[in-house]
Amino acid sequence: MKSLFTYVFLACAAVSLATAGGGTVRLKLVAPSVVLAPEVQPVRDAKQKPFGTVISVAGRITVADEFGGPAYLQDATGGIAVYDTGLHAAAIAGDSVLVTGPYTEFGAGSEPGSGLGQISGQGTTWQIIDVPRAEPTPHPVVISDIGEAIEGELVKIEGVSIGGGTGAPRSFQQNKNYDITDATGTVQLRIDNTTNLVGAPIPEGNISIVGVVGQYMGTHQILPRTTDDLGIDVAPNPWDTLSKDKTFDITTWNLEWFGDAENGPENDSLQFRNVVRVLDSIDADLYGLQEVVSKQLFQRILDSLPRYRGLYSYEIGQPQKMAYLFKPSVVDSVSSAHVLKSQGSWGNGRYPLMFMFRADIGGETKTVHTFLIHAKATSDTPIDDYQQRKTDATTLYNYLNSVYRDNNVIVLGDFNDDVDISTYNDQESPYKAFVDNTQRYNIPTKRLSDRGASSYSKGASMLDHIMVSDELAPYVLPGAEKVENVSYIGSYISTTSDHYPVSARFELQAPVSAVEERTESEELRVYPSPVSDRATVEFSVEKSGLVRLEVAGTAGDIHVLYEAVLEPGQYVLPLVAPASAGVYFCRLHTNGETIVHRFVVVR
Repeated sequence: MKSLFTYVFLACAAVSLATAGGGTVRLKLVAPSVVLAPEVQPVRDAKQKPFGTVISVAGRITVADEFGGPAYLQDATGGIAVYDTGLHAAAIAGDSVLVTGPYTEFGAGSEPGSGLGQISGQGTTWQIIDVPRAEPTPHPVVISDIGEAIEGELVKIEGVSIGGGTGAPRSFQQNKNYDITDATGTVQLRIDNTTNLVGAPIPEGNISIVGVVGQYMGTHQILPRTTDDLGIDVAPNPWDTLSKDKTFDITTWNLEWFGDAENGPENDSLQFRNVVRVLDSIDADLYGLQEVVSKQLFQRILDSLPRYRGLYSYEIGQPQKMAYLFKPSVVDSVSSAHVLKSQGSWGNGRYPLMFMFRADIGGETKTVHTFLIHAKATSDTPIDDYQQRKTDATTLYNYLNSVYRDNNVIVLGDFNDDVDISTYNDQESPYKAFVDNTQRYNIPTKRLSDRGASSYSKGASMLDHIMVSDELAPYVLPGAEKVENVSYIGSYISTTSDHYPVSARFELQAPVSAVEERTESEELRVYPSPVSDRATVEFSVEKSGLVRLEVAGTAGDIHVLYEAVLEPGQYVLPLVAPASAGVYFCRLHTNGETIVHRFVVVR
C-alpha cells in the first residue's frame, strides 16, 4: 500500500511533467490538494473507523457510474462505496483512485451498521492516478459468506439459481430484488434501474453471478453491473432498428410533481434538464404527460425542443396537470377538452384530457381521439381508492362505447393500477371491461404486465398503459411496446421521476388488402387460402438476424408463431388456423422491415 506521500509525489510529478513536457502525462486532478488529508489506510482498516470520521483510501474502481452512484473501489483488503457525482462521471472501471472524505452510512435501519458504508459528504475529494487501468478480479465466494466483512467488494458466486419460477417468459425489472440461492443459502440480487440488465431475460438453471456487495436496511444484496456479470447475451429488440420515420410513436410518462417546490425531486432545475434529455432521446411523435405542476417549466420544455408543440390542462384546479407534447410535422392538432367533468372524481379533479388530431397512420390520414388519464392513486384508504379507480374506469368505458364507438381511440396515461390484476389485494383490474372486450380494445402494454414488467419504481406493477380501439389495433407493432430504459440519467429516481416512460409504436404502412394479397410472394406466403384448419407459412430471410413471425387478428390479438435468429434462406412452418373465422394478418419482422400477408379463415 503506497503512503499518502507517495500519491502526493505522483500527483505533483504528473502536473510538472504535463507543464514541461507538453501534456505527455495525464492526471485528472479535480479535487483540492490532499496534502493535509489523513494517512491513506487499507480499506479494511478505514472501515473500522466510526461514522463521521474523515478517512483516506486508495484502490481500483470496480463500479464507476453503472448505478448512477455510488461508485465502488477496492484494494487488496476490501471494498468501499464512494458517493460523489464528479467521481461517478469521471472514473472508469479499473482506474486507480485516491479518495478522502467522511465515512458515512446510506440506507441504515434502526441500528448503526445496517446500511451501506460509504465515503460521502462535504469535503470529499478524489484523484484518478495516471497509471494503466487494471480491473480487479472478483473474489470467489459462496452466499453464506455474504456479510459485513465483504461489503463493498466485487465478488463472484458459482452455481446460483434465480428465484421467481421457470417456464414463463421472464425479464429483469428496474429497481427490483430477486432471491438467489446456492448450496449454502439465499441472498438478494438487486437490479439497478440504470443498468442494461433492465429488460434482459432472467437466466434459468444454475449460473455464475458477479456483483458488488451492498446493504440496505439491514439486508445485504448482490448488485451486478451489466448483463456480462450474469453471462446474458441480450438479443436486440428488432423494432429498435426500425426508423422512427416509418412508425407513429406514442409515450406516456408521469413526471412526478414536475416543477413543484415542495414535492417530487428536490432540484427542479436538474429535473427539468433530465426530463428534456429523456424526451429528446425517446423522440416520440406524441407524449402524454402527467403531474406537470409548473406551467413555466412546461413552456421551457417547448422552448428547448422546438420540434414539439404542446397542450396544457390549464382549467382544472388540481395542481397535478396533464399535458401533451406532439410533433406538428406528424400530428395536426384539431381540438382538445376535458371530458366527464360531471362524472366521477378522477383523482380529485384530474379529468381525462381529450386531444383530437389528424395523423398519417397506415398509409392514410386518420382522425384520432386520444384520452389522457391520471387515475386515483393509493392513499391511506386503499379500498376506497380502488373502488374510485374502478368506478372511473367503468365510466370511461361506457362513455367511449357510446360517444366514440366508431372512432379511432387511444387511451394512455397513469392508470395507477395494472390491467392484468389490481395492485390492491389481488382484486380484478379496474380496467377489466377494457381487457375483456378484445373485439373493441387492444392494450399493447398488457404484454409488459404479462412479462412481469414494472413502470413504477416503488412497486412491481405496470401502472402506466396505452390502449387503442379496434380501428387502430391492426397497426400496432406487437413487441415494440416497452418500458423505456433511462440508464443514461444518473440517480434517475431521486432526480427525475418515480415512474418510467412507457411507449408503443404503430405502422405507417397499411396492412396488405385483399386486392393486394401476396399469394405469390417469395418473401412470405400462407396457403391454402382461405384456411379452414391447417395451413403452411413459407418465408425467406435475406440477411442474418432476429426473425419474428406472428399472426394478428383485426381485434389486435397477437399470436407469435416463431422467433429466432436465422441465417439467410427459405423456411417453412405449419400454421394451425385461429379458432374464430375472419380476416388475419401474417407478419414477418426481420432486419427492421415488416412484410404482411393477409389471409382468411373460414369455419
